[in-house]
This record gives sequence, C-alpha cells and structure tokens, in this order.
Amino acid sequence: MKTCTKCKGHGPFGERGKGTGRLYAQCAKCRGVCWRASYVRNKSRWLKTKAAKSKASWRSDLEGSRARRRRYHESLAKAAVVYLGSKCGCGEDDPSVLHIDHIFGGGEAERREGVLGRSLYRAILRGERDGELQLLCANCHRIKGKGLKKAATSPNAEAVRRSRAKARSKAITLLGGQCKCGVADERVLEIDHVAGDGAKDRKARHKSGSHYIVKQVLADSKNGRFQLLCASCNWKKRMQTPYERGGGPPLIIPPFQEGMSLTLALG
Repeated sequence: MKTCTKCKGHGPFGERGKGTGRLYAQCAKCRGVCWRASYVRNKSRWLKTKAAKSKASWRSDLEGSRARRRRYHESLAKAAVVYLGSKCGCGEDDPSVLHIDHIFGGGEAERREGVLGRSLYRAILRGERDGELQLLCANCHRIKGKGLKKAATSPNAEAVRRSRAKARSKAITLLGGQCKCGVADERVLEIDHVAGDGAKDRKARHKSGSHYIVKQVLADSKNGRFQLLCASCNWKKRMQTPYERGGGPPLIIPPFQEGMSLTLALG
C-alpha cells in the first residue's frame, strides 16, 4: 500500500496526469497544505502571472470575452432582482422598468466610490445589503426622488426653480398632459424624443438638461418630434429601441425572459 512521504498516511493520492496511473508522492491533504504555503510565499508572482494570462486570453478572443462578461453580469443581475422580490411595492413586475433603490438614500455617494454593477449584485446575493435596498418601478422611483429633492440654496435659485417648473407644466399641457398609458402625474411624466435622437440633438447643439427640451416644446409643440411618456414607458421604449451611449451597448442589460432585457438603474 502506498504511503505518503510527509504524513506517512495512506491517501488518497490522486493521479499525476489523467489516465497515466502515476500517483503523487504526497496525499491530497499534504499536497494542499504545501500548495497553499507556496501560494502565500509567492502570492505577488502568482497574481502577476494570473493577470498576464487573463489579459492574453481576453485579447485573443475579445468579442467572446465581452460576451462571457456580459452573460455573467446578466446572471448576477437576474439573481439579485429575484433576491429582492422581483417586483415593486405597487405590484409592477415588468422587468424592463425595475430599478434597485437605496431605501435610505446614498446611492450617488456609493456610485462615486465604485459600488455598482457586479460588486453591488454580489453584495445583495451575499445578504450584506438586506434592509438597505428595494425594487421600485421607474414611476415609483421618480416619485420618491421628487420627494427627496434638496431645497434651493438661495432666493434667486428658488425663483429659477419655480419659473422652470411653470414652463415644464405648460409644455406638458401642450403635449397632451398624459402618457399614452393614461398616467397623468406630472412627477413621472417625461418629454421624450419620438425618434430616439435626444443625445445626438443635445450633442449637436452643445446643450444639456431638461429645460433645454422644454424650451423647444414651447417654441413648437406640434412638430411631431416630442411626446409625453411616463418614466416606466420611457424605460420600456429605451429597451426596445436601439440607441447610442458612448458608441457602445446599453450599460446594464440583464434579460429576464428570452429576447427581453431587464434594465437595473441603480438609485
């Protein structure tokens, strides 16, 4: 019977190559101890070698590597949504409009620190964020955000805010006052570019912000370029309509069912 050269035990040993019949001199337990000790002694070299191999593999099959990364991202996102209950508190369970919301706020600060995407999904699945996150549909998320809006810092800023709110209400009225689905709550209504060319339009005119669009609507509300959509319908359109974002694909796209994408906006 074969004896381990280290602990003098009798295995198991394991083959030194599949189908060779040659066994290691040390048992599996002792071999594991030796390998872990070797890793600790040479950790920096091991990590450098691993990073080099990973980089070489990524470059050799760029498209395949991106596809694998996306599939992994999608599986994590889908699992995180299921973990959080798969629907908003209002009953909305359409995966294309579900957002992950920070119950007590602080999402913006976390994103600045890099806590988003896969790192956030892993934390959810490990149970580290229980009681801190919830699922909200786009409409509920928008209503919550309006309620948390910071007060103006000066009388002049407050006057500008009131003036812009009045102009926005007038633009909403000119566009019909409600979404095609029947939602008429101004807090969730958004002015949408029918052709999906909002980003290109702002870039061409070197403009940003929603008030720029409001002024275009007030100037000509019947040109057919704009329509009113609630936040949820706008997210559905975004997932159904190809659009450009920095020349790449949409940022977050975890599919819930075949052929359909689930967008998780991190609130």
